[in-house]
Amino acid sequence: MCMEKIVTDPEILTKNSRHELVRQAGAQGTEFLMWMMMRGALGDKVTPLHQNYHITISNTGAGTMLLECDE
Repeated sequence: MCMEKIVTDPEILTKNSRHELVRQAGAQGTEFLMWMMMRGALGDKVTPLHQNYHITISNTGAGTMLLECDE
């Protein structure tokens, strides 16, 4: 799953079942659900102001994203 899809095509990300989400993301799948709830609260049109994704030495990725609601 790509952070860019959260901005450009969030609806496609809702097509994954919970089981598929667990298979792809493991325990971090619940964090993805929080990202999707955040995205849904912003409405259809958003502008990305900043985003960063970093995989540390422990292989646990950390993503940040700042979106501005266009509506």
